[in-house]
Amino acid sequence: MSFDIRQDSLVSKRDFIRVSGVSRPTLNKKLDEDPDSPKPKKTPLGDMYLASDINKWLSRYEPTMRNSCPLQAAAMQALAG
Repeated sequence: MSFDIRQDSLVSKRDFIRVSGVSRPTLNKKLDEDPDSPKPKKTPLGDMYLASDINKWLSRYEPTMRNSCPLQAAAMQALAG
């Protein structure tokens, strides 16, 4: 999936942890175990994740989490069209 700045946003690992609602070690373990987990993208600011990838992945585990964050809500709207 390519990044379209008009319809998606970049999320730092810190925000990813906050949105997921789990500790860093737990999130890292889930990311390592799941081959479909979001992969970080290299940016000048460091490794960042696409909000739409995070939303899609988290919704498989806990559907109520996907709209608990403004970034995820925006990503959900972008995916919807």
